[in-house]
Amino acid sequence: MSLVESVPYAPGHYLSPTVWIDTELAPELPPVGVRAESPELELVKIIAKEGQLPATFPADMGSRWEKASYPLISLSSIHGRSRELPKEHAPHVLGDISIKGTTLSNPTLKTMLFYNELWGGMLYRDAVSAHNGSNLMHERGIDFGEKILAVARLKTMPTEEGIKPTNEAMQTYGDELLPLGRFRFDEPDMQPVAVIRSMPNAYRLRDLRDRPVATVYSVLDRSLRISAQQMPNLVGGLDPYYHADLQTYLTEHVPTIIGYAFGRLRAAGLRQKYPHTANMSLSLSLPDADGIVESELPPTAFTTGVNTCARMIIRTTERFNRNGKKLTNNDLHKAKRGLRERYGEGYHAGLKEKHPNEL
Repeated sequence: MSLVESVPYAPGHYLSPTVWIDTELAPELPPVGVRAESPELELVKIIAKEGQLPATFPADMGSRWEKASYPLISLSSIHGRSRELPKEHAPHVLGDISIKGTTLSNPTLKTMLFYNELWGGMLYRDAVSAHNGSNLMHERGIDFGEKILAVARLKTMPTEEGIKPTNEAMQTYGDELLPLGRFRFDEPDMQPVAVIRSMPNAYRLRDLRDRPVATVYSVLDRSLRISAQQMPNLVGGLDPYYHADLQTYLTEHVPTIIGYAFGRLRAAGLRQKYPHTANMSLSLSLPDADGIVESELPPTAFTTGVNTCARMIIRTTERFNRNGKKLTNNDLHKAKRGLRERYGEGYHAGLKEKHPNEL
């Protein structure tokens, strides 16, 4: 399942300007699943220049703060608080590296009675969950899951008035306050952090939603090239230059790959708490480790995953039809049945820890 070469991101993303903010590594949450001298950790040293990380910032902050920028890539709106590193800054790193928690162009505190959230950022409690999930996958032999490379506490944060100490900055952020709510600034679990992570492919199934058809093909092209490295026997016969082969990849192989990933989790005694399309990769990858927990899967887990997967794929394939016609009820039924069968084939292969190359 190892990658042998880096694959550029699909066209259509945009660069987000950033500023440097001060950070401090959290030693209690060390790197997961990578060697001490790995290219990934060497890159972390370069990014975290003098204890700093790049962060997006409010538009009203002023141009004088843009001088020390390190652009990050936004692949699509569904990636929310995560931004990818440009490939030219990581030529020797085979997977996709992203920073989660420094998308602070419009930070908002969501304050509820029993739960608080920093919109655009990440809190320490969530980093702990991601680190635990990543570590569980690594310990149980799942080598295609999200790897946590570093967790860093934010010492300063951007505001409209400039870069300020974290507690002072967060006091200026807008607050969606619900009755009896209060953001608990003083609690360790509520401190803002950034997580640097790696995964084989950053593109998810939801990245195909409501995108121009040309962009959909570009994302599938890139994902197929990655899968051809991971599973040459399964998809090696497909040509990413042909749209028909990309459609075949989406309808015949993507559901098998997603099913395998979730089945492999179950075989390891794990599950993804949030089996939605933003956590379903377009290659063999398990993103968002904060949802990976040690648990027996509930009986509905297979049904939830396969139905969610099938709906998005059908919705995407309908857009490939140039005449704009939707599937008839009979065709829709056949398509759903076929997708369920392919997902199930992958899922049961994962339960048996049978590599997709053997399917």
